[in-house]
Amino acid sequence: MPVRHTKFENMPLEDVQLILKQILNWNQLVFHNYVFDGMVFKKFGIPVKSAIIHDTMLLAHSLDENGRQGLKPCALRYCHHQMKPFKEVVGTGKSQISFADVDKETASKYASEDAEYTYKLFEILYPMVIADDSLYRVYETIERPLLLVVEDMQINGITVDNAQVSRIREDCQKRVSDALERLEYFMPNINLNSPKQLREYFIDKKRLQPLKLSKKTQLGSVDKEFLEHYENEKKCPEIKVLLAYKKYNKILSTFIPALTTGINADYKIYAQFRQSGTTSGRFSSSNPDMQNIPRTDKKCKKCSGDLVLKNYKLVCKNCGEISDSFDIRAAIVADKGQILIGADYSQIELRLAAHFSQEPSMIAAYKNNEDIHQLTADACNSTRQEAKTINFALLYGIYFKSLAKQLKVDERKALEYFNQFWKNYPKLFNFIEQSKKDAMKNGYTMTFFGRKRHLSDEFANKEEFKKGAELRSLVNAIIQGTGADLMKLAMLEMYQSLKDIGARIVLTCHDEVLVSCPKNNVKEGMKIVEESMVNVGKDLSVPIKVDIKSGKTWSGVHG
Repeated sequence: MPVRHTKFENMPLEDVQLILKQILNWNQLVFHNYVFDGMVFKKFGIPVKSAIIHDTMLLAHSLDENGRQGLKPCALRYCHHQMKPFKEVVGTGKSQISFADVDKETASKYASEDAEYTYKLFEILYPMVIADDSLYRVYETIERPLLLVVEDMQINGITVDNAQVSRIREDCQKRVSDALERLEYFMPNINLNSPKQLREYFIDKKRLQPLKLSKKTQLGSVDKEFLEHYENEKKCPEIKVLLAYKKYNKILSTFIPALTTGINADYKIYAQFRQSGTTSGRFSSSNPDMQNIPRTDKKCKKCSGDLVLKNYKLVCKNCGEISDSFDIRAAIVADKGQILIGADYSQIELRLAAHFSQEPSMIAAYKNNEDIHQLTADACNSTRQEAKTINFALLYGIYFKSLAKQLKVDERKALEYFNQFWKNYPKLFNFIEQSKKDAMKNGYTMTFFGRKRHLSDEFANKEEFKKGAELRSLVNAIIQGTGADLMKLAMLEMYQSLKDIGARIVLTCHDEVLVSCPKNNVKEGMKIVEESMVNVGKDLSVPIKVDIKSGKTWSGVHG
């Protein structure tokens, strides 16, 4: 139904709306990437009111999270049909035209094929999902109902403090300029973005020993790890300046565009959230990638005092030192007249590890509200901070040599920690090893709620080292995937109750959800969010704890 074509007569928009309003009110509709289509319909004043909405992209992801979920690759894989590529319709490069300029016959055939194979995919994929009880449960109780929540998040957008972003941009531009001026003195005519020239300068000329070899060139690598290792090298003061340049240039090239590109008059950005964007089941986002906007260190490097935001800069409450970091998340703010509520699961992955392994000491620690990191510190004779690294690192399968690098201790000490950790948590060790065997036997691992993570098609032909890495990834998916399921279920549970008090879900990032809530309903909003997040984990053998706060900015909800 053409509405904005230039090459042939368009239908009156009123007629299109009339027809589509009837269709979109049918009892059951099938889409491929519903959230995108639903937003287009709403833009044209035609909301989807179907009782049941199916999405073949989610069906494909449920069956094979490793495969490509686009309509064309799915049609080729499951229907054995090669759909016409979009570039063959509109062209490429300088000769590319708008779809509005495509001739009538080509445009009609292209659109018809999209609709035809969306439905053919549904006829193939839905019975396959129904046949597997665990996949059907995930699709019907988590993914399909969540479509409306994700659509709502994308339509309402994320409010940005544009003045804050402008101040950060100006300050970063000055710092980058100053760093470049100093680097030109230290390292004239060196391309700072050239790995080859940096290697020649630091390794060949300055005689610094490489820490590892580049996989591509098999020569010494001058990466972030290398630069941070030699940051305080007296004979190379330029490294500290180079790190500063890279830090502030990344803010300018990555985070500032993310918070300004496509911003509208209401100072909102519209990130695209994907339920099927990761193999673990976690959300991914793009335009911008909200998971990539970092949390800022809230401790002063000089005295370890707390940092607070003053005039967009981070200042130590104790000594008054101005931090060289910027709080990017402080630019994400509540809607007008509202407050942000931020809630994340406390140590959810360790809690889930305790549940799956049934490790008695871990379960007891969580039931008695004890400090699991201190428990590990006591067992390994380490500091609490070291124990925190040990807990997460060993849970996800790294060996003592990698642990030594993370803790910056010698390998002998790291091996002591490694051995003592597994001695202290034998059931956790057994769970991980048994999960690997199950993955080899069944071809997949499964979360608490039934989401599957499959071995890749290439697994059998991989080297032993790469096989081990993939098996560890499948074990990790049991824990990470269950965490993802918990968050998605919690968002479903809180969604309508938040709408009833004028609040809304703004975004989700890993184990965290951010909500914008009217000021006079903040207490009720916090109660809804916390109870929802706790309630979905009531069947686990360890209690779920939620860290929840409110504030004017995304950063502010973390103190």
